[in-house]
Amino acid sequence: MAAWCHIQRIWTEAPDLDADLTSAVAHARAVMTIRTEDASTLAFAANAYARAAHDYETALQMIEHALARNPSNAHALAVGAVVNAWAGCWKQAIGLAERALRCSPFDPTRHLAFAAMARARLFQGDAEAALVAARGAVHASPGHLPSHAYVLICLVRLGHTQELAMALERLRASFPGVRTAHFLAHATFEPFSAELRAVGLPN
Repeated sequence: MAAWCHIQRIWTEAPDLDADLTSAVAHARAVMTIRTEDASTLAFAANAYARAAHDYETALQMIEHALARNPSNAHALAVGAVVNAWAGCWKQAIGLAERALRCSPFDPTRHLAFAAMARARLFQGDAEAALVAARGAVHASPGHLPSHAYVLICLVRLGHTQELAMALERLRASFPGVRTAHFLAHATFEPFSAELRAVGLPN
């Protein structure tokens, strides 16, 4: 859980980015050391390996192990969708996201499944489907900044200027002072740099 918290701080509390990434990996490695069989613990550690260390091979192995132990664990399914989306495994990401939402449609982490689906659909070239998923993510967790980013990216790609202006207004109301750099500081959003710069946020 400590690994998970350090990853969340990166988005929500403007921390020391390098220090939180280092701490997240350290806690994830501790999970590996204790050899836990708990699916949620494995999932949260996998998230840290993927996000902080970009070690997708280890993260995917941990997700596989978590789901082998508990195939209906909503945390493992949702985080597994995210890890697969970051690793470029679009089909697997969508499949896990759909399973997560079926298993626990009101789960507190369901926004992760929606966000993973949005990312995967964007890379598949289906901005319409991605927008539906991204809106689901924002509705599930309005305080999840990356989900708002996916909505903006979709609207830019689709050329929906009026909706983009409204989404941007909601973003600024929820996150005063938000800037393009808040997104582009994270490698996960580098592929969408053109869309994020076109949104109209300050650099």
